[in-house]
Amino acid sequence: MKETKSDILDLLIEHELVIKRLYETFADQFPDRRDFWSRIAREEQGHASKLELLRQESTISGWLLIENRLKANAIATSINYIDDQRVNTETNPFSPVKALAIARDIESSLLERFFNRITDSIPNEIKPILKTIADESQQHLKSIAAALEAEKSK
Repeated sequence: MKETKSDILDLLIEHELVIKRLYETFADQFPDRRDFWSRIAREEQGHASKLELLRQESTISGWLLIENRLKANAIATSINYIDDQRVNTETNPFSPVKALAIARDIESSLLERFFNRITDSIPNEIKPILKTIADESQQHLKSIAAALEAEKSK
């Protein structure tokens, strides 16, 4: 099957939304960290909204299909993994350490790191959006890693 810009963009948006749903589940399961998880979930929604704006940019076509090296299968696999984690924790709630470790792994995944590959090949019209997502994803990783270390030291 030939991948299209729309396929990849749709999957990237869904990826942000499935992360958001997982973090909302963690917010419900960990009332003492509800603000933490809810804030990150809102930012994931913001990432999806920012990606949605890219539909209007004609310059994204070439970059998504040629330059970024993301494959639809890899994104779909990540979506399935994250959604499986959400379903698992709804059935058998995770410990705070496990939830934070899973979130850290998601935020440091290859797919999330793709946003950090802001290079000269990215068209100027889409660079600010991708840079914002990259910066916020880096902040998520730092916040989650710090929370994980704090939780482990309890």
